[in-house]
Amino acid sequence: MIACGQPPVMAVQRPAKTRVVGLMLYASDTAEALRKNLATLNDMHSRKQAILNMFESEIPEATEFEEPIANLSCTGNDFSAIVQTLCAILHAVDIHTAGGVPIEWYFDQL
Repeated sequence: MIACGQPPVMAVQRPAKTRVVGLMLYASDTAEALRKNLATLNDMHSRKQAILNMFESEIPEATEFEEPIANLSCTGNDFSAIVQTLCAILHAVDIHTAGGVPIEWYFDQL
């Protein structure tokens, strides 16, 4: 097009309107908490307070080689507000990371 005298049309990049922050959940770390609080998380999902993606119909037992069993995330415009909401949900349903590292530490690294 440039050779024919037509200037290129460049797409305008717009800033993101919504952000998604989430955490992958593994059976070894979260199976017990998920079993206890699955109804609560499903209720939060239906009320659009959080997004829960279960990858399997039942919560499996931990194995030597694991794959994620679910993803829990929140959306919004303000990153720090999303992180605070997600951390509050994770603490409320007693989901913690392996090794005793606070969940907030991972989000501080972003």
